[in-house]
Amino acid sequence: MSDVSSMNRAADNGTKRGTTTSGAQHSLSLTLGISPVEFLGEHVRIGRLQPADDTSIRDLRREHRNTHAFRFDARDGKIANIGVRRGIEPLGEIVEVPVAEHLLLLAEAIFHQLRQWFSGNRRILRPFHPLICFGSRDRLLANALQQARVQSPDGRLDVVAKWSFDLRLLSSADPESRPSLGLIADVGTSNVIDIPVSELLERGFDPVGCYVRTQSEPDELTGSSRLRLLGRVRNIDNGQLVLDDVREDTGTDRIAAANVFVEARRETLEAVTRALYPSAADRALQALRHARAPYISGDGKLKKIRRTIQELNKSSRNATEGALNLRFSDGLSAQFGPLLDLSSSAFPRMLETSRPTMLFGASGHDQDTQPDLGIRRHGPFQYAHNAVNDPMIAVLCDKAAKGRMEQFAKALRDGIDDDNGRFSGGLVGKFRLTNMRFHFVEIAGDTAESYAHAATRALEELPQTPVMALVQVREAHKQRLSGQNPYFVAKGRFMRAGVPVQAVRIETIEQDYGRAFKLNNLGLAAYAKIGVVNVNRILTQRSTLGFFFHCL
Repeated sequence: MSDVSSMNRAADNGTKRGTTTSGAQHSLSLTLGISPVEFLGEHVRIGRLQPADDTSIRDLRREHRNTHAFRFDARDGKIANIGVRRGIEPLGEIVEVPVAEHLLLLAEAIFHQLRQWFSGNRRILRPFHPLICFGSRDRLLANALQQARVQSPDGRLDVVAKWSFDLRLLSSADPESRPSLGLIADVGTSNVIDIPVSELLERGFDPVGCYVRTQSEPDELTGSSRLRLLGRVRNIDNGQLVLDDVREDTGTDRIAAANVFVEARRETLEAVTRALYPSAADRALQALRHARAPYISGDGKLKKIRRTIQELNKSSRNATEGALNLRFSDGLSAQFGPLLDLSSSAFPRMLETSRPTMLFGASGHDQDTQPDLGIRRHGPFQYAHNAVNDPMIAVLCDKAAKGRMEQFAKALRDGIDDDNGRFSGGLVGKFRLTNMRFHFVEIAGDTAESYAHAATRALEELPQTPVMALVQVREAHKQRLSGQNPYFVAKGRFMRAGVPVQAVRIETIEQDYGRAFKLNNLGLAAYAKIGVVNVNRILTQRSTLGFFFHCL
């Protein structure tokens, strides 16, 4: 379970100001991208089917996908179902039940109807929870190209709105209230490059180094298909793409350029745009960056989500062909209420969330939900592309502490086998480096001036600028003002030379308790500071997972 304040949401975190006799008061205004589902009725007729050995719930969904929604109910071991059109009777034993006791079945019915409606005019990327689809009207790159005076830009190259919809049970802040159903909506953007590589070659684009995908078979239940990753283009041979980093299910390292599409990464989208529209690309890409802004900010997301909820309700009230149908078998209907904010009694205390899937490994395609375990199993995100694999690190330490610092640095580099191998292999093994070298410089005294001199000597003695500096400090240094604080002075000297700094307290080095945990945290911080910042990447989002560290 996750506190609602930490969930991924479209939120208005603005501060409302008011004045009272005691002075200015501040209150937080928080709005979630969650619309409560309101049912116009308290009871609904559903059907119950006994599970059969030769018929699965997937078979039922395939056979009755236009008329019914199904869900296995663990409370009685039967398959509950409901007609998703008015006048369509449920299957099996029909009973009338309270709406509040079968919200999950009704969630399936609403989700089924949303998927059917969106599939009529939108490209479905993911048909199940959450439903992910492109927007039906926003064409950001096409509009930016038109602003740059490109006549009739190719619609197969674009940046579009990407929507996510899901239905969840919500628990109210009021312990006496029953759970309710909420539609969770979010919006962002997605790059689209639907031009075959063969055509891009004809138009001057070089795909070498790009990953390529091909269209997968349509899902027999939903009819939607996805692009399947094949590998990375190494070179081109007579219209055939020769691949490396080939996926296990590809079966070959050669494929016709006419049958694949380049993966629509940001840098690839920009390169294709420049190849197709060389004179207008810079202006268009600049305009595109401004056009993306409303899809990133909380206020912008909130406006778009509110408008979409209004459009869903407007369509559901329209009885014409092609409208969103939220009227079920016996006349029960549903609509979506205003987005939840702190003033609502239905504002949830907690929302159940799952860990995001993250990417790891040499090519960045191995997946795991546990950051540290993913690094141990696969290595950091795209470590094969590291610019620094043999880092030189400057180490500043007291003369009396040099032996202990040497042991600590060795453990940081080579690892220790304590705590179930949490830091086995050290920075070199765990983070897939080829080596790590240390240059030790002794600090003459426990003063800021001595630390500054030591930092200067380290920079002068090394033939190349170190990628990072480890500075041994003491707990008592915290009590000194910044101008007399040895760590701050040494850090300032290194930072002016472009060298990031990591402090290590001598008290930490001397403690054996939790040694593997401390080395593990320091190792991750050091890896990020030596110029290799993408440790892992969240699969379903575009930003790198950020880590923040305090001095050990």
